[in-house]
Amino acid sequence: MSFLRLDRVSFPTGRAFLVLVGGIAPFVIALTIVGALLVLSVPSHGAEYGSPARTASPPVVPVRAAAAGLIPGAIVCSDYRKVQLMMQWYIDRQVDVLQDVVTGGQSKLLRGDPVPAPVPALLGCAMFPAGAMLELEQGRTVVPVVRGRLPSGVMIRGVTDPSLLQRLTQ
Repeated sequence: MSFLRLDRVSFPTGRAFLVLVGGIAPFVIALTIVGALLVLSVPSHGAEYGSPARTASPPVVPVRAAAAGLIPGAIVCSDYRKVQLMMQWYIDRQVDVLQDVVTGGQSKLLRGDPVPAPVPALLGCAMFPAGAMLELEQGRTVVPVVRGRLPSGVMIRGVTDPSLLQRLTQ
């Protein structure tokens, strides 16, 4: 008895394919294909915005981090998809907490424990509390690119949502 066998799979269109069945080989082949696709999708060094290939720093405008709804300040991440995910995480957490307060904890019986508190560092993001000073880079960008210094002294540069920024009046 063999762990691997080659089976012929036919489709109604008349096409037939040979398929490896059994054992670990199909899993290894699929994993190899997925790995190759991931490697091909990673941009080459220097292809992203703000890469070392750019030497001139764009002009900046001072702005303040702002709270928006249930989000307590400006979330700064490496890409906008992570910003959106963090914003939704804050909203989901606050909704669960408010439901628990209003129902006296009974909402846990319906949905289980509340969403855990957001941790921006898990996604490589940073949270600047409302009122914190940031620098907004001017230029042709789709989303706001900002930079700011965390209380720890670390300088952070990334994108944020426009609703989380407040322009200073001149």
